[in-house]
Order: sequence, then structure tokens, then C-alpha cells
Amino acid sequence: MPSSSLPSTPLLPSLSISAISTHSYAAHFNSDFCIGTVPHGGYISASFLQVASVHFSSTLHGQNQPDTSILQLNFLRRTSAGPATFVVKDVKLGRATSIIHVTLVQNDVEEAVAYITQTNCEKETGVSMHTGWSVVPSAPAGRPPEAEKWEEVTDLPFLGFRKATSHVELWMPREDARRELPAGRVDQWMRMRSGERWTNVHLGYLADYFPLLIEFMEPNGKIGKEEGAVRAGAKFWYPTLVLNLEIKKRLPADGCEWLRSVVQMRHVRNGRNDLELVLFDEKGDLVAVSHHVCLVVPVSRNVSERRKDRVNVAGDNSKI
Repeated sequence: MPSSSLPSTPLLPSLSISAISTHSYAAHFNSDFCIGTVPHGGYISASFLQVASVHFSSTLHGQNQPDTSILQLNFLRRTSAGPATFVVKDVKLGRATSIIHVTLVQNDVEEAVAYITQTNCEKETGVSMHTGWSVVPSAPAGRPPEAEKWEEVTDLPFLGFRKATSHVELWMPREDARRELPAGRVDQWMRMRSGERWTNVHLGYLADYFPLLIEFMEPNGKIGKEEGAVRAGAKFWYPTLVLNLEIKKRLPADGCEWLRSVVQMRHVRNGRNDLELVLFDEKGDLVAVSHHVCLVVPVSRNVSERRKDRVNVAGDNSKI
């Protein structure tokens, strides 16, 4: 069991999705999973996955498609801790796959929208092949805490502001091995501090969980430790605009203790950033692939007063 003095809150109980009707669901976003005043993007992504799971186990149980294969998520506006509603539209119901459109609403305003594709992994058939693809250069062999060349990261920057990052035990290659990796790349093993095990719903959370790449970058372009970020006074917020997630397999029914992810940031231009993240299980099998577009903005954008003239659900643009 992981042990740490850092606060730890299990993810799944914090999603609290309950049916209002056949196509609407109530949620309550836990402030423990916030970055500043805004719920963590991965927490919101996991909430969408949980809505799909509940919808296909209740309203659409006859489809027998319990597994999300694709999540395409757009964040329209800042979300907030507290009550929320998810509204579902059944777009396409098929024998092999089905697609739903899900809208997240808070205070009568659409905050995020997603298309979610469901399937049944146990019934999928078709061509399978190994292409020889691998992450190059590779990280040190083995899995922590036994592996010698991995170390736990306990000094995540600005942890009081980024509460959502405190719930995961994070291990990265030791400093000498880390410097051999390409610039803008993070290689990490993760498990929940609470002892909760990773399930497919958790993959939405992990698709947006990684150290702050820009604040870890040293002048030579390599990933360094927190001191460089503190010296520079860096304190940014990284709101996600778009998150796409493809899930390759169903994790075991009792979950996984550890998952590994490799995150690559290619280029930052004019405050807009791209990210690719790939997730592996303990056997090295590919679990999921995610791509992001996110912004790099001053932290004041996170805590500033919310505008009163946002577009409402009815599409009233008169106040803009």
C-alpha cells in the first residue's frame, strides 16, 4: 500500500454520477481534484467516461457495449467545483459500436462537450498485428519501487494550488537517466496513494496527469527538478482545449496497481501547446493513447472572477 503524508482522495467515489432521467445525470465535482479553482481536466475527462459507463449499464444496457474506445472532448469554458449536469444524446446505436454526445452543464451554461464511442472489447474481432513500434529511447527497465533507476517525485511544484496532483504516487527515472531522454519528455510510473486501483474510467484522469513540463524545463532543454521553476518564478495554468483519448484494451476487473505513461511535448508557440501521452500496463502492453491541445496562461486566469455574459444553454448570444 502506498504511504505518504500528502493528502489522498480516491477518484471513483469523487465522481458521484447519478441518474436524473434516462438521458441526464447529476454530478458533484470534488474540490480535492481542482487546479486552483478549476477541476482538473483529467478529473473532468474521467467524469465523462463514468457517465458513459452509467448510461450504457442502464438506459442502453441492451447494447452490451460497456467499454469506451474513443473519447473526443472539447473544453468550452472553465468548470467549477460543485453541482453539474451531464446531458446525453444517443447519436448512433450499432451492433459493434455506438456513439453518444455528452454535454456538461453548470449554472445553465455548457462547459464541455464530448463524443464517446462505446464497444465491447471481448467481442471485438478483426486484424491485429505488432508493428515494431516502441518508445525510443527507452526508459530504465523495471518498475518502482523495486527498480534501482527510478525515484519517487515528492517535490511537485505549487502543490497547494494544484491539489489534483497530490493523489498519485509518481516515480520518474533518476536524474542521470532522465537527462538521457529527449527534451520535453516525461516518463513516469503511477499508482494511487489511497490504494485505489486503476480502472478504465481512471484512464481519463491519467490522460491529463503529468509533471508541469514547462516549469520543469531547464535552460538546456532537458527536464530538471523544481528548483529551476522556483528560481524563475514560473507559475502557469495549463487549461486543456481539446483532449482525445483512444483506449486499446479493457483493464482487469480488479484494476491495476501501477500504470506507466510517456508524455511528449513537441512545441510551444504563442501560449499554445501540444502533448502526446501513451499509457502502458505493468507487462508493457499499450493501454491508451491521448493527444492534447492546451494553453499556457498566467495563473491569474484560473482564479479571476467568472464572466457573467457567457453563452447559455439555449444559445442566447445577445449579451456577448
